[in-house]
Amino acid sequence: IVTVLMSRLGTLALGAHNVALTLISTTFQVAVALGAATAVRVGHAVGRSDAPGTRRSGLTGIVTGAGAMLAGAALFLTVPAHLARVITDEAEVIAAAVPLFAVAAAFQISDGVQAVAAGALRGAGDTRWPLVANLVGHYAIGVPLGATLAFTLDMAAVGLRGGLSGGVSAVGIGLTARFAWLSLRPIARA
Repeated sequence: IVTVLMSRLGTLALGAHNVALTLISTTFQVAVALGAATAVRVGHAVGRSDAPGTRRSGLTGIVTGAGAMLAGAALFLTVPAHLARVITDEAEVIAAAVPLFAVAAAFQISDGVQAVAAGALRGAGDTRWPLVANLVGHYAIGVPLGATLAFTLDMAAVGLRGGLSGGVSAVGIGLTARFAWLSLRPIARA
């Protein structure tokens, strides 16, 4: 949806968005992998009826995901133009992508946290909460916020990415809170 909305801002904004999205998706793969590993560790702890191990596995994964994404955020803040040049040699697109990397850096941690927290919840057998949190975070918060920032407040591409950042942050907070609450007591094996 954000890409479709971005196309309304013109080809330059769309090109910059695609450059940033490609690199953001690359760093996100680290969080996805950590989320899968966390799901396995949490699932094993649940299977052993190890409540402290369940909590420790999930929270350790979430913190590790945040730390890994912090490295991506540092790259996005320090060398955004160099990163954009990996994808394109068009100077205008590179210049338009640089501000999007600053927004991406701001939500890297919450994006990593939400991916790993979803894995922790999956390992605990809770898949409904992540579905609801993602629907609310992305479609009830992220898209409307991004559209408002982009088109009503004239923040253009940065506004759309900013709304997406707000939605991802809401999901990260919701999923982490859910796992923290769920893991306060033993989790029954499914």
